[in-house]
Amino acid sequence: MLPSLLELHLSNCFFESVPLSLKKINFTSLSVLDLSYNSFTTSSFPSWLFNLTNLRKLDLSSTFFGGPLPDELASLKSLEYLDLSDLGLKGRIARVIGNMCKLKFLSLSFGKKNYGEKIEEIWRSWSNCPNNTIALESLDFSDCGLEGQLPASLGMLTSLQHLDLSRLLLWGSIPESIGNLLSFKTLDLSSSNLKSSIPKSLGKLSQLVELDLSNNSWEGILTEAHFINLTNLKDISIFNSYREMPMSLLLNVAYDWVPPFKLHRLSIGGCRVGHGFGALIQSQTELVDVFLCSTFISDSIEEWLSKISSRVEYLDLSDNNFSGRLPLQLKFPKLRSIRLGHNQLEGPLPLWPTNASCLDLQSNLFSGSIPSNLDQLMPYLGTISKCLTCLVEDSDRCHTSMWFESYYGKTTIMSKGKELEYKDYQLTAWGDMIDLSSNNFEGEIPEQVGNMVNLSMLNLSMNRLTGEIPSSIGKLHWLETLDLSHNHSCPTTT
Repeated sequence: MLPSLLELHLSNCFFESVPLSLKKINFTSLSVLDLSYNSFTTSSFPSWLFNLTNLRKLDLSSTFFGGPLPDELASLKSLEYLDLSDLGLKGRIARVIGNMCKLKFLSLSFGKKNYGEKIEEIWRSWSNCPNNTIALESLDFSDCGLEGQLPASLGMLTSLQHLDLSRLLLWGSIPESIGNLLSFKTLDLSSSNLKSSIPKSLGKLSQLVELDLSNNSWEGILTEAHFINLTNLKDISIFNSYREMPMSLLLNVAYDWVPPFKLHRLSIGGCRVGHGFGALIQSQTELVDVFLCSTFISDSIEEWLSKISSRVEYLDLSDNNFSGRLPLQLKFPKLRSIRLGHNQLEGPLPLWPTNASCLDLQSNLFSGSIPSNLDQLMPYLGTISKCLTCLVEDSDRCHTSMWFESYYGKTTIMSKGKELEYKDYQLTAWGDMIDLSSNNFEGEIPEQVGNMVNLSMLNLSMNRLTGEIPSSIGKLHWLETLDLSHNHSCPTTT
């Protein structure tokens, strides 16, 4: 039966079992088999699978297959696409894939850390291919338990376009041979325990679009040479949210340098930037997301805001040494989130008419009264649920959560003079949050705060507020935490 069948797609069919043998069905002509996203209760691979020698694509991702990785899988030498991600397999992957010289796509991601072998063994196994003919285009080993040192032979995969080695236990340095991978479009080495300098050969990757080197202990200096030919770069992330793994990295480019790229997303944090960095920012007229956290910038906030692209939607300049007053008007018509907490900003709370749903101005030197029409000028504050980064003090502030409306990480919230830490799974039930604590605001709490009906946390503590608590706060039915402590006088209304 079915001797001419070429493709079989059974993804996400809620299957719980797969026959271990096929007596009446002939699948030997199959070139594509997709069983992904099924909850197979058996941990054994079906024996008939190893007879599909014409198979070019095999997708077993998220199928709950577990147990030892079968050596018989190595017989599928015609495979060009192999996805074994999110499985519970154990074993030596190198001896299985070493002879799959036609592979273009390979994913072992989220392998529950069961592939406990050295990453060098993987590359060494591909040396079996004649004349180094391995044609891999996409390789994803993220969070699969591999460890070791990136070998110089990494540079032999000259067809590679996408490489994800994030959340591995790597050591040593990035090999200079990475400059040979001229087809690279995305490179993710985030959270991989690397502690060395970044090679200048990275600047040769003219096709690179996305570069993520975050959450490593980089050292040394990044200069124009590291970016000289990155003409297609759109997204760069070099930040560190791990306090136990600090970076001693300086991003230092000349003031008159003209970058060859136009970024859409820039994420730099936990390292120093040189005096020429402001000019680099000013040249990036297509930026949508700007994240510069803990970069030791000491400058006028108004001057820096004038340098940033008017296209920006997400802006984070927190944990720096910006000073001065905020401008009366913002030039960001599409702004959705602005975080300027933990600086030296002063003056009154700005009256910005904006659709931003997240505003963080905590731990500055702001003074004056809280505007009574805040709910009208910023109508999305308190009206969009699950905006969990809104005005919250994050204990690991240098993170990527600002780019999403869901929250990942952990947050410390000041409540009654104490820091309370919440993990990501505890925050999923929280709605919008407003935190203007630790400033010098005066006057009364405006009655209009009651119009921000989706607030789940309101923190105005450690200011100089006076007068009665407005009764409109009683309309905040989702409110779980209210902190008005450490003010001059906020008696309860009668």
